[in-house]
Amino acid sequence: MICSICKREGESVYFEKHHLIPQSNSDTINACRQCGDQLHLMFDNGTLKRELNDLNKILSNELMRKYISWVRKKPIESHFSVAKKKRKR
Repeated sequence: MICSICKREGESVYFEKHHLIPQSNSDTINACRQCGDQLHLMFDNGTLKRELNDLNKILSNELMRKYISWVRKKPIESHFSVAKKKRKR
């Protein structure tokens, strides 16, 4: 499989279906675990639903472009994240 976001290739065990509109039955893309997790760590569901509900919007987002450039150099087998989810108080 190939990640629709970072374009890394690997076995299907490293991939998940990512809904372009969170918590809906919207269209999905194949995303590696790192890219799927990173989207949800960097952006809340409201932002994903309003602003990043299309693959081209995800790929053109400045924060995601920086992340994609960095993650492409990493092996798909590793698991990590660079952004921490902000706690609501």
